[in-house]
Amino acid sequence: MDLTRKMIEVTKQIRWTAWLHRWWAVSTQLWHVASWGDRRQRSQATTRRRLGAIANWCRALGLVAGLVGTAIPVAWSQPPANGGFSSASPVGDRSAIRLDSASIKFIHSIQVAAQADGLIEEILVEEGDSVGEGDILLRIDSRVALAELQVAEKEAQAAREKASQTANIDYAKAASALAEEELESEQRLWEQNSTTWSSVRRKTLERDRARFSVDVATVEHNQDVLAAAIAEEKVKAAQIRLELYSVKAPFDGVVAERLRDRGEWIRSGDPILRLVHMNTVKVEGMVDVKSVALSALQGAPMLVRVHINPEQIVEFETNIDFVAPEIRVGRVRVAGRVQNRQLNGQWLLREGMSAECFVRLPSAAQP
Repeated sequence: MDLTRKMIEVTKQIRWTAWLHRWWAVSTQLWHVASWGDRRQRSQATTRRRLGAIANWCRALGLVAGLVGTAIPVAWSQPPANGGFSSASPVGDRSAIRLDSASIKFIHSIQVAAQADGLIEEILVEEGDSVGEGDILLRIDSRVALAELQVAEKEAQAAREKASQTANIDYAKAASALAEEELESEQRLWEQNSTTWSSVRRKTLERDRARFSVDVATVEHNQDVLAAAIAEEKVKAAQIRLELYSVKAPFDGVVAERLRDRGEWIRSGDPILRLVHMNTVKVEGMVDVKSVALSALQGAPMLVRVHINPEQIVEFETNIDFVAPEIRVGRVRVAGRVQNRQLNGQWLLREGMSAECFVRLPSAAQP
């Protein structure tokens, strides 16, 4: 409100100055009229004296107005001690430049799309609703995906139980130990000439087969463990597929538009809602490259003024964090992020609002 009152006072002073300047022009014309009068006609002498007095009075008022009008921009042109923007209007500030065609734009504005085919079962938000990141916006009929998840969970349970069994390995080890004992017994009989060599060879082959059986049982058990792990991953995949039937908000924002309705059939990729992020917005504008050194724009302080209604102006201070890499028609695009604010539950800044932006640059940065 203090800023508004100051602007009103300054506007009145400017109008008073302009009015006095107009009187200065009128006084000059009256002076010439008085000079052009016929000096030889005594009947017009009184008129000339009166016109001359009026002209001198107007010239005096014009001189005072010129001094007052000159003092105002001089006061604005003094930079504040902290290097930022003073509370006075930057209009007329020689160290500040004004952006052309400045406006407010959203940083994040997306169309939220379906990630699975199906029938829209429920839409949980309306246009204008505020949502948080991760909130469920709508649900798609997911009965088939739910059944697939249940099947995957049963298969994983069976695979886990099979992988936990080591009976085959235990049996193979026991058989291998028995085959080893039978071979040793057969070899003692051979030493006593109580058996044939072919019988010893047969026991040796049985011992080797029992050893190999242990290796085979171990490999089969490892395969069962891997199968159980694969079954667990299938459960996770089924859970992810099921989650795709619930569309969630990717960030905090406001629902700007609903594009589909309950009961409609949609395919993966079809847009359903339009969501915009309101907490942080950006202001963009154009700078004449002839009036500034481009190297000084990055990080330069910027004052943003926006008319949120016919009687109220809000100000935001930020810095330029983007300077476009290309120049178009002698101008370069710059932008800065602004933290949005709320008033009575409503966001102040919205996309498309016109803004007045003033960038303060060092004196050396201006040609």
